[in-house]
Amino acid sequence: MAQNVQRWVLTTGSSFPFARPAQRAARMAGHLLAQLDLGLVAGNATGVDQWASEAYCSEIERQGRSTDRRFTQLWLPYWRGRGSWWPMPGFRAPAACRQIVRRQADWIEHALTAADAAIMIGGQSGALDIARRFIDAGKTVLPVPFTGGASNAVFQDILRTWGDHPVPGLSRTQFLSLGEPWVIGAGPLRNLVLGIFADAPDIFISYRRADALADVGRLYHDLAEHFGERRVFVDLQDIGASDRWATTIEGALDACSIGIVVIGRSWVSDRLQSAHDVLRREVEYLIQHDKVIFPVLMNGAALPTPEALPPTLHPLLERQARSLDTAGWSAAVHDLMRQIDRRLRASPRSTNDPSSPVEMRP
Repeated sequence: MAQNVQRWVLTTGSSFPFARPAQRAARMAGHLLAQLDLGLVAGNATGVDQWASEAYCSEIERQGRSTDRRFTQLWLPYWRGRGSWWPMPGFRAPAACRQIVRRQADWIEHALTAADAAIMIGGQSGALDIARRFIDAGKTVLPVPFTGGASNAVFQDILRTWGDHPVPGLSRTQFLSLGEPWVIGAGPLRNLVLGIFADAPDIFISYRRADALADVGRLYHDLAEHFGERRVFVDLQDIGASDRWATTIEGALDACSIGIVVIGRSWVSDRLQSAHDVLRREVEYLIQHDKVIFPVLMNGAALPTPEALPPTLHPLLERQARSLDTAGWSAAVHDLMRQIDRRLRASPRSTNDPSSPVEMRP
């Protein structure tokens, strides 16, 4: 029996069957949601409903999985008016995925219940009403402004009210990236979706507080702007080897895929020789659990020699280090983010934790 997903996203927008920008964006969004193991909620009209559903189901089938309990089509019966049928027939979902609703108002209520967030691609008054209902219910809406229609209006509305109602898990800069053209795949949408649904960090920053605190704060800010603050962990408080390390730090280390080890000029000290040193324990954990490690040499620091490190940290020297300083900060950080993106895409972590109890959606 197929296991149902825990997080669901509604795609909504243009029903016009010849909207080229919306068509490409909808297909990319459907494909992305399937890759991230998120459930899809969509309607049964032409346009965005059809394109996103086709791409989603195609990718799920390519993975050898069933759309049952992963895809919900809210099926609104067709009716004839003024010489045409509405909604125009779109993707026909498997019977097990179809949920029939009789009225547009009921459709919106079912969508609100079924989906945790919405991606809006083009559309007119109907899609605008859906998006605003989601926002009023406190649910995230990601409008793609370059696809035309009402998406840009919702995009601007969210920006205008950002001070009072920011999108949880995203920075304003990250949200603004929705306006960038999708040159490759779904563009910035991937990091935005991962950012709003992240329950645990993908990236762990290890550093010594007395060594590079200010630089680490800047690095964290830049990474959080790109990946989302929920996906980047750094402890900017001084902690000791206590229960808090075991619960907070170890939990973040266990969850992450990427470890960034920030090495400043004072990183090597006598404390490294103690098995209880917090920094040493962090790096040992990253090594022992085969995390991807990026050593970052801050402001002219050099990699320590093997003689300066305990044997358990010697594998750190086998990783390719990169330098980061004030003069070349922007270019170096962007290169680091590209490398992290590449490694995360190579080993994607599902947005659904298989160890957590699953829940059924209507």
